[in-house]
Amino acid sequence: SVADFVTIHPEPSVDFATSAVCEGEATVFTDLTAAPNGGPITGWHWSFGDGGESFSQNAEHVYGATGTYPVTLTVSTPICEASMTANVEVLEAPSVALNADVLSGCAPLDVAFAANSNVAGTYEWVFGDGLALNTGGGISVAHTYSGTLNTPTTHNVQVTVTSPDGCSATDALVVSTEPSAQ
Repeated sequence: SVADFVTIHPEPSVDFATSAVCEGEATVFTDLTAAPNGGPITGWHWSFGDGGESFSQNAEHVYGATGTYPVTLTVSTPICEASMTANVEVLEAPSVALNADVLSGCAPLDVAFAANSNVAGTYEWVFGDGLALNTGGGISVAHTYSGTLNTPTTHNVQVTVTSPDGCSATDALVVSTEPSAQ
């Protein structure tokens, strides 16, 4: 009698880690695959759900639009191949435009700032003179620049808006103060 033996090889246990990311930022994908019996993994193929792909063990990808994308990792050993698919969410990136009612003048200079954004979020203001302000919904703030007695001064002002999802955007402008009249 003739006996044939069939060898069944276990496939790799495919797993990877990623997290939600803001539009325009690189999404990082980390391979967590375990090869059976500690054997070697010989190939990786990432399909990012938008036509992009990578053949690296760990990958980065930038999505061009918000949405949910099915990401598939296919891993190969010398004998077997296995895949896993999970969704990654790309969140809307905020935009912000900073405006001021006046950009230069004699000290003390009162300036009204306004930040226009496409998201409701929190605002962090840096006035360029050592003072900063965090406001929950403060899209408009006022600030007084005291200036110096003899020297014109420039102040780099910036506002950062952070969405409820944690995505942020920053805009900046320069305010100049002239010495006050004596």
